[in-house]
Amino acid sequence: MLSSVPGAIVGGKIAINYLISPYAQFWSNTTNTYYDGEIMNQNIEDPLELLEATRKALLEKEIPAFEVSASAADIHKIDATEAKPDLGDTVHCYDPDMQLENMTARITELTEYPYARDKHSQATLSNVMMQDYDDIIADLEKSKNIVDNLLSGGKIRADVFEAFAKQAVIDINNSKSEVIYDPRGIVLKSKINNLHQVVESAEGFYISTDGGATADAAFTALGIVAEKVIGKLGNFITIEIGSGNNVFKSDSNGIYLGNALFASAPFSVNMAGHMKGAGVDISGEITSSIITGGQVNGTNVNGSSINGGVITGALIRTSSFGQRFEVSVDGWRTYDASGNIRISTLTSSTYGTSAIEWRGPSGAISGWVTSADSSLSVAALGLLQLSAIGHQISMLADSIDFTYVNNVLGFQMRHVLGLISALDGKATFGIQTGTQTAINGGIAPGTQLALFGGGYVTWSGVPAHSHTQN
Repeated sequence: MLSSVPGAIVGGKIAINYLISPYAQFWSNTTNTYYDGEIMNQNIEDPLELLEATRKALLEKEIPAFEVSASAADIHKIDATEAKPDLGDTVHCYDPDMQLENMTARITELTEYPYARDKHSQATLSNVMMQDYDDIIADLEKSKNIVDNLLSGGKIRADVFEAFAKQAVIDINNSKSEVIYDPRGIVLKSKINNLHQVVESAEGFYISTDGGATADAAFTALGIVAEKVIGKLGNFITIEIGSGNNVFKSDSNGIYLGNALFASAPFSVNMAGHMKGAGVDISGEITSSIITGGQVNGTNVNGSSINGGVITGALIRTSSFGQRFEVSVDGWRTYDASGNIRISTLTSSTYGTSAIEWRGPSGAISGWVTSADSSLSVAALGLLQLSAIGHQISMLADSIDFTYVNNVLGFQMRHVLGLISALDGKATFGIQTGTQTAINGGIAPGTQLALFGGGYVTWSGVPAHSHTQN
């Protein structure tokens, strides 16, 4: 990194008093080109020793501070020999995607469910404040060395002390608060507005904007009082307002009110966002992909699907104009593109809801189908046509009554299946079926035959004749 800085390395030697992290390219940006740090040790005089100490300090600063949340598998609930996580435990974090490879951290926050075997501990892991006993002793030693750097051989190093004292004076002068002690306790008073105060005592502390006459916010052992709480309150197991069943609660189940139990609450919202309510008054529109329930009342309900047992309303339609289908208290009907009713069952029609009416493009009635207890009637005010294109029409009836038919047009013998073949073996009407010559019947012609009662007739025989089919 230093090789890219003009004048940083001259003749193979470092000519500047700083080092640059090799990871600067990952965290530097146009706003913060670098983060600086300083190492000060009056006892180091060898440049190589100073370079080694600076590199070590830079290496320590290159370890990022992080905080992650993790779910622990509470194996100790089923196996008492397994260790239970506790606050302050040292853990190792491993995540190859985040380039965390066995980075040491500690449990800084821990939420446990000791009485719920199906819930596991939620831990917050952080690599800050990783001090153990040896680290604390080292920090004390570091503080001692700072003092030793101020004093050398019983003499004050004036340049270091003067810089320290100068900075202390600057910090005090730049402070916008002053600390005073009065009968109320310790009071932090603003230099800009003396009425803005923070008062601390053994009972708690409160914040005031009127010189301490009243409290805008107070923190005591009994609780917290504030007109507004802005920001994240923290990680709570349960938030509860009220008591008994007249209560509002928020916990791991979700939010609910009206009952101390989530399952029995008349209003609740679970962690998946599913809401249950005994009654909801909503003004405006409800937009959703699916609405399932017994009754939805509102001005507009928009969605692709409505599932329920009963839908009751003034009008149900597929469109507000043009070709459409409508159902209302008047009945149901279909409209063509011109807005004319084509098929309908209307309460206002001649037959009421017992008939289906068909209309032509002009809107005039062309026919209907009506029903009674023992009959079904099909009527047309014009041509009535039954077609089964490519197939047959089957009729099942005890009899067909043509009493009120004036004419049957186009009906031929070929339209009665098998009739022509049945008549083919019969004689044709008007055709001579045979001839016969004269015969005497066994009695000689001229024979006189006596009649009963007297007289006689002369037998002339049977003359020649022919037979014709009638």
